[in-house]
Amino acid sequence: MNVQGYLETVRLLPARLGEAEAGTETKAVLADSHVGVEASTRFVQPDNQSFSIAVVLVALGFMYSVHNLIAPNMTAIAKLFHFDAYERDAYIGGELTLFFYFPGVIGALLAGLLSGMMERRMLLAALALITSVSCLLTTCVHTFGELVWARAITGLGIGGSLPVV
Repeated sequence: MNVQGYLETVRLLPARLGEAEAGTETKAVLADSHVGVEASTRFVQPDNQSFSIAVVLVALGFMYSVHNLIAPNMTAIAKLFHFDAYERDAYIGGELTLFFYFPGVIGALLAGLLSGMMERRMLLAALALITSVSCLLTTCVHTFGELVWARAITGLGIGGSLPVV
């Protein structure tokens, strides 16, 4: 299965046109608990599908780009919070990493449940918004506790995006 087929399967993209011409109405059958129930009528353009794939890939690229920003900057962050070498390794290398990955696991479990209940496009948009706002908050921290909270929320958003896509 190609990328476009996968994104259509998980309902991040509208269904392919099949026999219909571009710009004509198509009806999609959702794979929900209501088997055989027709979805609302949608207009599908082939160019929109390519644009949607690009938007999803760019959003995921930005979401995952913040994943490893702390590691190369540990010394600078330690100087900001007046940590010595041991505190740098213990707090930034250890605790901060824990508080990034553990909420990511919770976010993955929660988003996995929510992806079965709501539209995946909206869930991915909400997770991207949560991740971007928490990354913006990371730039405004003044204490190590604020940094931990910002990274925890970032981890929640990034971990939540895994089962959605």
